[in-house]
Amino acid sequence: GDGRADLYKTRDNGGFWRSNCKSLADRGIDPYAVWIARCREKSISPWISMRMNDVHHTNTYSYFRNTNFWRENPQLWRIPESRRAVWPDYAFDYSKKEVRDWHLALIKELFERYDIDGFETDWMRAPYCLAPGKEQEGAKYITEFMGEVRAIAREWEKKRGHPIGVSARVFAEFDRNLEMGFDVAKWVELGLVDALSPSCYYNANFDIDISEWRKSLGDSGYRVAIIPAFDHGVVACPMKSGFYNRVPMDEALCKGWAANMWRRGADGIYAFNLMYNFGVWKSVAKTGLSKEYSLEPPRRHPVSYIDYDICSHEPSAPRSDMKEQLPVALSSEVSIRIESGKKPAEAEVSLLLGLARPADMEEISVRLNGIAPDSFEEVAEAKKFGAAKFAVRFHFTLDAVRDGANVVNIRAPENKFAPKIIWAELDFSKARKSPPKAPLACASFMFRDSPSHH
Repeated sequence: GDGRADLYKTRDNGGFWRSNCKSLADRGIDPYAVWIARCREKSISPWISMRMNDVHHTNTYSYFRNTNFWRENPQLWRIPESRRAVWPDYAFDYSKKEVRDWHLALIKELFERYDIDGFETDWMRAPYCLAPGKEQEGAKYITEFMGEVRAIAREWEKKRGHPIGVSARVFAEFDRNLEMGFDVAKWVELGLVDALSPSCYYNANFDIDISEWRKSLGDSGYRVAIIPAFDHGVVACPMKSGFYNRVPMDEALCKGWAANMWRRGADGIYAFNLMYNFGVWKSVAKTGLSKEYSLEPPRRHPVSYIDYDICSHEPSAPRSDMKEQLPVALSSEVSIRIESGKKPAEAEVSLLLGLARPADMEEISVRLNGIAPDSFEEVAEAKKFGAAKFAVRFHFTLDAVRDGANVVNIRAPENKFAPKIIWAELDFSKARKSPPKAPLACASFMFRDSPSHH
């Protein structure tokens, strides 16, 4: 090692994965070729996605996914002199020609081996691709690289006899891309991509502003498809124990996220990593997340925020502009904005609040777009909502909901020891004939229309 290697050892250095890969190779089975052939049989357009700078366990020098090229060329890392146990320090620096040439060689091999309809450059695994502080001057190298990818795709279009698209998964906020060296506007202007997928690093953000993307790209933005992506879990707010307050995406959350994106003008829906929630993945793969299907309840619309990279602790990562609304103390006046897409024609509506600890709610007033709830109930298993310790559900009429942005106003007595709200979501469930069982106790308690390319 080099002094900082193996600071954090993994429990299993990929033995299970390696044995399975070897078993397939020994039998002459190429799973990607099998999947592509099966896609063709089922009239599904096969694309291949390549992680452009995967940094999983780069702080573990011997980890099986760290290539010999990476180990033998520390001078090509973003921070060669680093001794921190921080993955992105040891990511490749794309300003180095050797780095770009090595990745282009891998891309050429993929195009040669597989007859695909499109190729995705996944810049969100991982998004730190240039030396700290040199992202602006280094953007030209990544643009040059994207031009090479487009040239490879055009070469193979002629050989295969059909179009081959190029897409890129990038930061959810348009401006953040150029800050980190991804000049997406230039890519579009030069015709280097057919689609862009605004995405978070490890979160399903329910408030990706697609209209801002269109506005920022201008007239040239209509040349590309905007296909936002969600991850397999949602986090409402940054916390030290980020992994533990992450809520796995269920089908109602997937539908809620898709409904938000369709209303905002998405050209398609992209599920990233959802196969880790296997039961949900099977269901979503079967039904799709079309505009019509996503409109139907049940749907969940939680507050979320735009994360960048929970693994990096990078000084250049703007921890102050993630636009998080939570956590917020349940004291004085609180206002929370929740995006909920187009509201369904018929549904039961509820607002769920998860708190960091139990609270006496007798003097709390809750309004949804200025309208008081009809009833409330305490929710069992509050920990399912972002590791909350206490949760309450408020029931409203459908008339209280607006298309798009909804505003929740909460009034509570001043209290410096007030618990924090760490989760908030607006839900649409299938309409019931009977009303909720718990009435208010007193007046003071007022509480593209198709699956993804991939």
